[in-house]
Amino acid sequence: MSQDTARNQIAIVVDPDSLRLRRVAGALAPLRVIGAMSLFEAFSLVEEAQPVSLAISDTAAAEPGFDMFLRLIKAIGARWVVYGAQPPAQLPPNTAWVDFGRDDNPAVVADVLAGRTRPKPPPSTTAHKPELILIGASTGGIAAIETVLSQFTTECPPTLIVQHIRPNFLDGLLDRLNRCCTPHVVAAQDNAIPTRGTVHIAATADCHLVLTGTARPRMAIVPAPATCPHRPSVDALFQSAAAFGPKVAAALLTGMGADGARGLGEIRAAGGFTIAQNRETCTVYGMPRIAAEMGAASAILPLDRIGAALLAGAAQSVPAQASLRGPR
Repeated sequence: MSQDTARNQIAIVVDPDSLRLRRVAGALAPLRVIGAMSLFEAFSLVEEAQPVSLAISDTAAAEPGFDMFLRLIKAIGARWVVYGAQPPAQLPPNTAWVDFGRDDNPAVVADVLAGRTRPKPPPSTTAHKPELILIGASTGGIAAIETVLSQFTTECPPTLIVQHIRPNFLDGLLDRLNRCCTPHVVAAQDNAIPTRGTVHIAATADCHLVLTGTARPRMAIVPAPATCPHRPSVDALFQSAAAFGPKVAAALLTGMGADGARGLGEIRAAGGFTIAQNRETCTVYGMPRIAAEMGAASAILPLDRIGAALLAGAAQSVPAQASLRGPR
């Protein structure tokens, strides 16, 4: 078999979800399929195998270095497609997209790569901007929140944040964020209405910050049981915000444990746009990891892309699985 003929028999699938990788690989038969769990692993495989086609998951496409990876693919003349439940916040031009939220059929990936099916355009990420933004974080979260808020303006949607922090550090946190961020950063107040251009941070010890109301959200500071491991709790805020569904964009940033993962899933299931910070940019890949494993995140993004994605929201957030898996 000639080298060119051998190359024409190889496809690479890049997906950290091993089950989904196997499903897509099975649909690409009779090609010889090589699997990669990350873009980092796929770089060397592409250079060695010189594949004729690649299928890249939405999760992998959200990893740092995706633009450079596409340049490598183009240099060897391979075809590629990105697939998954939610396209990356900035899908490169001329990139075919297969929406598993609509098709959920790996055979569509093979058909697009072979030119038998025209891919459907990805949903716009600018059509319905969020009316409310929520952020949850723990270990390493202060610096991460600074990075996210650095992209916000004085016209940003009302933003609520739960950061696990000892109460005596709160004043210092507010001062730090107000010095480096454009929006006004304040302590959340009971019965107050979240306002545009303002970031409201949970500030009351032994209490949760939650949202109440129907058409217009209002903040409430409610007592938290002593048995609750986190006071305030990201889950308490996120779960209360699920009632506002499509109006909400939420992000779960670096942190230890699982707080916020289930609430993020409830927001996504209600039609909101949800983001988990990726492994590579987390100080501690705990809370976002649980959210990703549960299917709670519409997108998994590096830290420097989360602020812009929250502001853009999503035109159509794909519902999470009806029964979310709990933390392991």
